Amino acid sequence: GDVYADPIKNGFTQIWDDFLKSAKDMVAIARKKAAKSHDHKKRLDRTDIRFRLRWLDIPGLSGYKYGLGGTSAQSAFYICALCMIRAYLKQDDAFLLDSSAAISATIEEKQNGEILLGEVVGKSAKMDAAYRKGLRVVVVAKESEATAQKDLENATLRYKAINPGYEATTEVRGAATIEEAIEILTALVSDVHTYLTRLEEE
Repeated sequence: GDVYADPIKNGFTQIWDDFLKSAKDMVAIARKKAAKSHDHKKRLDRTDIRFRLRWLDIPGLSGYKYGLGGTSAQSAFYICALCMIRAYLKQDDAFLLDSSAAISATIEEKQNGEILLGEVVGKSAKMDAAYRKGLRVVVVAKESEATAQKDLENATLRYKAINPGYEATTEVRGAATIEEAIEILTALVSDVHTYLTRLEEE
C-alpha cells in the first residue's frame, strides 16, 4: 500500500521530499513490526495509509506557515503508524496516545530489530513552542535530554518575561529506545484507562 498526505486536508501544504520519505520509511518499519503473521502482512501490503497534518496555534508564534521538511518527525510518524496499524489489526497490544505529550527524535533501526532514538536540530524552537502550547511532556533522545532541558528553561524564562501570569508544567523526558518513548507517551492515558476499568468492575 501507498503512504500519502490527505489530498483534501493537505492538498496545498508544501511537504518536502525528506519529510515524505521519513513518513514512508517509518510506516514501512511500523508495518514490519506490527505484522505478526503472513495474513497480517498481506492485509497491510494492500492497504494504503493516508495521513493528515494540521497546524497548531502557538501563542505568539502565529503568522506565515512554511513547508514541512526534515526528519525530526520520524519518531512521531512511527508511533502514530504503529498505534493505527495495531488498532486496525485488532491486536491486544494496541495503545492510546496522549494529546498533551509530544516527541521529537529521529529513528535508527538496528539489525537486531531494536529501534533507537536520535538527535534532531532546532530543539530550542521546539521547546519554545511546546512550552507556549502548554504541553505536559516532550520526549527526546536520551543524548539530547540535557540540552533540551536547558532549551526548555530558557524558553520558560523568555515567555514568562512577556507573559508574567502564564504557567505551564512542561517536562522534558529522555528515551533511548522507541519502546521507552511509547511507555512515556501512553502512561497517563493508560493509567486513566486502568482506573476507569477498575471503577466499572467495582
